[in-house]
Amino acid sequence: MKNQVFLSEQLEQMKYLFSYKKGRVISEQDVRQGYKEIVNKEDTTFPKTNLQNLFSMGQIDSNKLRPEIEALRPKIEEFIKSAGGKKFNLNITAGESQITNPKGYEQKGSLALARANTVKKYFNEVFKDLIDQGVLKVNAPTSVEDVSIGPTEYKSQSISKNDKNHQFYLDNKEKYDQEQFVSFTIDGTGVKETKSYVCDYSAQGSGGYAKKENDFMLFPPKTLDVSKLPDGTKIKFSLVSHTIPDLMIINAGDKVYSTGWVGLAATSKYERIFLATILGNAYNGKPPSPFPQDLVQLDMSIAHSIFDTYRNMEKVLGHVIKIDWSKKIPKQVEQIKWYDFTKNPLISSNPDDRNWKHDGGKSIIITKDPSFGSVTYRIYSPIGITAWKFFAECL
Repeated sequence: MKNQVFLSEQLEQMKYLFSYKKGRVISEQDVRQGYKEIVNKEDTTFPKTNLQNLFSMGQIDSNKLRPEIEALRPKIEEFIKSAGGKKFNLNITAGESQITNPKGYEQKGSLALARANTVKKYFNEVFKDLIDQGVLKVNAPTSVEDVSIGPTEYKSQSISKNDKNHQFYLDNKEKYDQEQFVSFTIDGTGVKETKSYVCDYSAQGSGGYAKKENDFMLFPPKTLDVSKLPDGTKIKFSLVSHTIPDLMIINAGDKVYSTGWVGLAATSKYERIFLATILGNAYNGKPPSPFPQDLVQLDMSIAHSIFDTYRNMEKVLGHVIKIDWSKKIPKQVEQIKWYDFTKNPLISSNPDDRNWKHDGGKSIIITKDPSFGSVTYRIYSPIGITAWKFFAECL
């Protein structure tokens, strides 16, 4: 019964192995690499701006018009600077209602046309430098056919308070006001592009034995380029260690982040003693950082009480401990130099991802800043047989 729990954990790990044979390590698989560059494209259209309220009734000019256009210049310049193209069109449109025009503008559309050309004159004066450089071109209606005439009926003289149809005028005044306008928009020859970068990386150790010669890493440290990510970007690194505890270390500039030893079986005394015994035998009782340093030898009588009925111990320890594994289990236990920790380093933890909530692991979130342009991750897996998944993503 003592080793049935651990055997079930080992069987769970075997789900992640592919055609495993002793001594064989399946290659790491980089499923997604680095980051994605996302290009967002927007039409370069300046917000429609209406200048209609600057004109008095029946007038084609206003002393408020040029100051208003001058006040708009910084906003227009900023738009041109950020919009991505090199040539821009400022398009003036105009319209008038059915209300009778003043003397000199009897033809329908002539008042709106005159107002549009007044606006064009002031734009030509205020933006002369950009026009001369070919950056900006001002377009305005050239004939009455180019302006719009409102459809709302107007009854002659009804604008007068003394006219019998004045109420008709008042009832439609809002429509007349909407139909009397001079507006402009600005558009570019291209589109505005903004770029953002999204981390999208994963890798997996599909199964095998990490060796002491490789510092108990299945695969060498891997460095990810994050130099193009904007400062302030939050990056989440997740280790899914499944059952057998593993350790993930993240180096970002001069900062070091660690998950600790995490796995679903982290509370098992088998896992704790196996990890201590592997490290103790590999490093003669003095493992280097980042491994736990507080090893103590385990009394042989305790080792016998725990492991004398444990099967398949070679599968867990055989990559480090070389003994005659053909002997009966108690004799195997007798040949091994057993270790334990003064403080259990194993942590029962889950990665911060709902897709892996039933697996062991942990997530680390760091914030990109100017002190680093890359991050390096290391995953340590002393206990055989190991399997893990690794993910990096930008939040």
